[in-house]
Amino acid sequence: MAPGQGGHRGALQGSGAVRNSILELSIIAPYIVSILASMISGISSYLVAPNKSASDIQTLKESNEHEIEKLMKQHGVDLDNLKETHKLEMEKLEAEHKYSFD
Repeated sequence: MAPGQGGHRGALQGSGAVRNSILELSIIAPYIVSILASMISGISSYLVAPNKSASDIQTLKESNEHEIEKLMKQHGVDLDNLKETHKLEMEKLEAEHKYSFD
């Protein structure tokens, strides 16, 4: 047959190629959707991460400041208690020492 007159060979080859490419696309399509979804998720997580980490760091700093203040106050109370205990023991020892000489 001459070109341009039609025929089975040209039409069958074209539809077969289209059918094969559609079949290949239907096999690959779920993977493409999964890959695109994971890429979008990854990019959005990457963009949100710096803000979230900065806010987490600020929260930790504030929490640690409160803990440090609390510990410093408790340390001051403990020191005062130790000073008072030491003072009472010294008075007791002085009193015992004074009575031992009398």
